[in-house]
Amino acid sequence: MTEERKIIFRKISAAAVLWLLVTVSVLWFLHFCFGIYLLDPVGFVITASDFKFSWQLTVPLVLFSGMAVAAAVKKSGFGKIFSVTGALLPLILLILPLIFPESFLLSSFSLAVLIWTAWRVCAVLHLKLPDISAKKAWCSVIFAAVTGCIYGIWMQYDAWSRCVLGCSDWSVYAEFYRDLYGKGITSYLSTGGHFNLLPNILFMPLFGMMKMTADKLFIINSLFIYSVIPAAFYTMRCRGIKPFGAMIFSISLLFHFTLANLNMSLFYGYHPSVIFPLLFLLFDAAMAEKRYKTALLFAVLTLFVQETFAVFWFGYGMMLFLTERGKIRIAGAVSAAAMVIWFFIVTGVFMSFAADRVDGYQQMFHYAHLGNTAGEVLLSPVLRPAAFWGDLFGENNFTFVLLLIAAFLPVMVWDMRKLPAAIPVLAGVWLLKGDTLNNVV
Repeated sequence: MTEERKIIFRKISAAAVLWLLVTVSVLWFLHFCFGIYLLDPVGFVITASDFKFSWQLTVPLVLFSGMAVAAAVKKSGFGKIFSVTGALLPLILLILPLIFPESFLLSSFSLAVLIWTAWRVCAVLHLKLPDISAKKAWCSVIFAAVTGCIYGIWMQYDAWSRCVLGCSDWSVYAEFYRDLYGKGITSYLSTGGHFNLLPNILFMPLFGMMKMTADKLFIINSLFIYSVIPAAFYTMRCRGIKPFGAMIFSISLLFHFTLANLNMSLFYGYHPSVIFPLLFLLFDAAMAEKRYKTALLFAVLTLFVQETFAVFWFGYGMMLFLTERGKIRIAGAVSAAAMVIWFFIVTGVFMSFAADRVDGYQQMFHYAHLGNTAGEVLLSPVLRPAAFWGDLFGENNFTFVLLLIAAFLPVMVWDMRKLPAAIPVLAGVWLLKGDTLNNVV
């Protein structure tokens, strides 16, 4: 084969592959938009519609895709088409939902494929972010945070007025904060079976002394939830990200599944743990600027938000131990050991003095299928292997993680050293009894 024929063959092959990728993408888009009637992010359930592909629809779509590819080749030339086609290759994986029965896991996988492909295309085209001033970026971020906060408050009041959100956990917490006024320190230790010393101290004056009504907790809830947006922007700026990139990332958090639904948070309507993301981002910003004493302060404060955050810091310590060297590695090992001790001191000692104390750690009911005590749960891989391994590798667990990390998957693949920090928390979520608490909302 002559060199000229080789070039012609390569051009035809690239055009054919691009045609295939575009066709598969168009068919997947129609399937996703019209073939799925309902997506339930709580139970990870998909309800299919009556939509079916027919040759009368498929053939024109294939021809349309070919015409679109031909127009792109004519306008851009084969030089750019070669590189773009290579970047678009992951789109071939979108054929899986067209072949296999639809599931939430497949839909989540498709979302991850689309985001991965978008990153690849941006890299190939060498797209550059525009430069804007930090002041303009801050104004945009604050506007987005205020908009999200107002939306979150409206969402909760609207759900309450329609009886979608009953007087459940949020009202219980508000009444508890009100009743704390004038009581001793042991009353501040626990709320709803959790160690919530910091939230109790922060909110008692608002509801106990200032007599705010219970529904005002909706406002406090939104303020903490959407403070994540400016905090994320600030953290990224501390890590050297340019204003436009930091702005786009932080504003895009508005559209993440979790943040957008956190006001409702299933049946809770509020949970003290909404304070954690803000404190953690401030911790990360301080670490980026090497203000280690300030970072330590924010890390310690999270331990007084809820006892379960000790599990996260245990993972963080193990991550430092596994990925760093020298003094940092030793500090990681010490931190991980300290978090184990702290968790058992809080659950075994502090909470035994709480006003709502019960025998043992109240949250163990979530893991009753694995054992009645922390020791039995830790040994459940051996004592109850079917329950432990069956829950750990359930399909919904993979769907849960894929939805959480889909937007950040390309970045995480580039640097996976921090992933061990999340393993203990994920294991705790994956092993919860039932699937209603294992979801992105």
